[in-house]
Amino acid sequence: MFRILAILVTLGVVAVLAAPAALRLAGGTGGIARLMQAGDDQAADGDWVAARLRYEQVLSNDPENLDARLGLARALRDGGLFELSATHLLYIIGKDPEMPAPRIEFAEMLFMAGELSESRMHLDRAGVTEGALLPRAQALTAAHAAAEGDDAQALAQARAALAADPGLSHAYATQAAVALRAEDFDTALAALDAARTAQAETLSHGLMRLGILERQGRTDAIGSELRVLSETYPDVPELRLALARWIAGRHPDRTEDAREILISLVRDSADDAAALSSLTSDAVALLGNAAAFDVFNTAGADPALSGQLEQQIAVLEGAAGDTAAARARLSREIENARTPEARNSARILLARLMDPVTEGAARLALAAAVLEDDPQNPSAHLLLADAETRRGAPEAAISHLRTVLSVRPDDAGTLMALARAHALAGSLELALDRLSKAVQVSNHAPDLALTHAGLIEGRQGAAPAAELIDIALEQHPQDLDLLTRRAALALRAGDVATARGLRSRLADLPGGADTVPELDLAIAAQSGTLQTDMDALARDDSPEGQLLLARGALRAGRAAQAAEILDARLAAAPGTVDALLLRADAALALQDTDAAVANLDEAMRLAPERPAIAASLARLLLALDRPEAADEAIAGGLAHVPQDYELAVLQAYRLDRTGQTDAARDAFDALSRRAPGDPRVAFRLARLLTRPGTSAAEVDRALQLTAPHDLSDDPERQAIRGWVLHRAGSSTAALDLLRDAAPRRVEDPQTQAWLGLAERGAGNPEAALAAVSRALDLAAGGAAFDDDEVRRATRRAHDEMREASHSARSN
Repeated sequence: MFRILAILVTLGVVAVLAAPAALRLAGGTGGIARLMQAGDDQAADGDWVAARLRYEQVLSNDPENLDARLGLARALRDGGLFELSATHLLYIIGKDPEMPAPRIEFAEMLFMAGELSESRMHLDRAGVTEGALLPRAQALTAAHAAAEGDDAQALAQARAALAADPGLSHAYATQAAVALRAEDFDTALAALDAARTAQAETLSHGLMRLGILERQGRTDAIGSELRVLSETYPDVPELRLALARWIAGRHPDRTEDAREILISLVRDSADDAAALSSLTSDAVALLGNAAAFDVFNTAGADPALSGQLEQQIAVLEGAAGDTAAARARLSREIENARTPEARNSARILLARLMDPVTEGAARLALAAAVLEDDPQNPSAHLLLADAETRRGAPEAAISHLRTVLSVRPDDAGTLMALARAHALAGSLELALDRLSKAVQVSNHAPDLALTHAGLIEGRQGAAPAAELIDIALEQHPQDLDLLTRRAALALRAGDVATARGLRSRLADLPGGADTVPELDLAIAAQSGTLQTDMDALARDDSPEGQLLLARGALRAGRAAQAAEILDARLAAAPGTVDALLLRADAALALQDTDAAVANLDEAMRLAPERPAIAASLARLLLALDRPEAADEAIAGGLAHVPQDYELAVLQAYRLDRTGQTDAARDAFDALSRRAPGDPRVAFRLARLLTRPGTSAAEVDRALQLTAPHDLSDDPERQAIRGWVLHRAGSSTAALDLLRDAAPRRVEDPQTQAWLGLAERGAGNPEAALAAVSRALDLAAGGAAFDDDEVRRATRRAHDEMREASHSARSN
């Protein structure tokens, strides 16, 4: 936060022009005069609400009283109602163009809003050259000069203004801004100190001071200043939150102080759902989930602070895994909510805790109940859109999502959901357009940018994808994933210079150094200097250097050299697991599969706590058609790490491959609940749920499992999703995907069979017969169907269509 403010100040943009003391204006006689006097007195005391009422009373009796209207404009400004204040100032200017005070004040507002040319025009038209308004005009002239880079004029005007009126706070801010542009921090702080001495300090000065202290690296002074500001401006919660962050970050032994600040913030925001939601995230980030729960629970002990606060406690309970308690709490809130808004937000939160697959009907009922009260509720429409997408009804989902965008036009998540729905509807160009917009409005969020780049690379090549990542890197220059992907694209294009530049950036980032050795080898291989680099490594006899040398030899295609290096390393240190793993890679490159198995087996024995080794061994054994040994490796890994996800996935695949369909389905079902977003599990389970003869409910679940991945460019996933859509009766969408996938999986009989069955279902017998014939020919040549039921269905369809074709020719 502070860094941004400091940058703005150094550019000469004075963020806030403080309100000067009100000028006393004469105001008629009798009752109106008394009301005017009362309004002026209340304004001088800072009671803008009471002052506003007095001025409005005057105007109700005398609508053309410009003095009262000017007082009202000032009261509205002091209350933060700038647009309404500006309306009254413009009215006065229209009635009396020669009246200077409203023009000066309107010019100040325009400057705050960044409308510098309009502000300058009103300042010039005010024509103030003398009198009580001159210091304010000089202070505003100084601010304009600073914004235009005329530092000499800015300082001269600011000094003149302050000589006449030391209470003009924005003149001090201008002096500080000019000093900051020259990086003269001491002079900038002196200007702000002068404002404090003159009792003209404002919040903007405090924020400028924080920016200066940050740039000077004076972290302890930042804490002191934050404490002063948070006490001076208790109605600005961001200051208290910034203080809590500073305490938690700098003094972990004082988390109780941060906790107390957060409790006070929660209590003050008890009726503000958006603020409470944000505070929930902040509390978790600063203190952890358990302590955050304690913060909200302590604040919620006051029975007067229920409703929205109870809902955030439920959110924390759900995050901690206690979904039963969270559901019970939200159900109570739905029953006892004081307002329709509170009841609907509790319904939405409860729906989000429900499983979209197994509890879809209950989620829809909650969303429908919300829409009865609030037909445009975006959260309810998002729930309904998700349900429609999952059941393969993209047009209905698109309708709901467009409703959401009418309320939240720049919501990246909604745009992503709309992109998926368009992809499901077969409108790939629209999908890419929405995805592009999502990337833009998210400020090129790395995960969205990488998704977009992946799709573009698959369709238009590496160069456009690299351009997209370059744009994202402008916004996120230290993102490791973006830098690594961009380096890979550069090497793919033979652009070694760019790859080297990215390598240097990665080396300077926390965590980036881990990727540098492999990138160095890739750059060396691409640039033809791999041998030179390896010669240098050969002189490094450290264990790390020898392992890197072996990696280089493998990359250079010299597996025998790598094996020799690794054998020497293992002779010196037989228990080096990483050397054994590399030795297995070298053995595979030399087609010595027995040695590879032996190396992995030994590595697994030495490091049974590393389940990835057992998984690698199992995959190799399966590739060697040694399923029993693979099963032993999987079981051995799970015996040491029973909850390992990857080994559980392999075990589920083995159940499927060995024809244990029910057990496989149960295993994949359990995995899908552990990791709902894993497409490997979602698509494999979907295949099992859509075998010929499965129920409509199972097909519906398969639709919901695979729907979130409709933007995938992977042909296998496209094929499965197409088959699922065919089984659900969505022939057009199914054929779009299957026709796209089949040419890229020409050796897979299952994909060709699915295409044929879908073509037949859509009433295209010639295309159907051609596709199922290809599938059966592939099977006859030794390619295996993944599913015997599909193979039998394909044979039946082939025979029936051939017979129908013969009958047609006979007739």
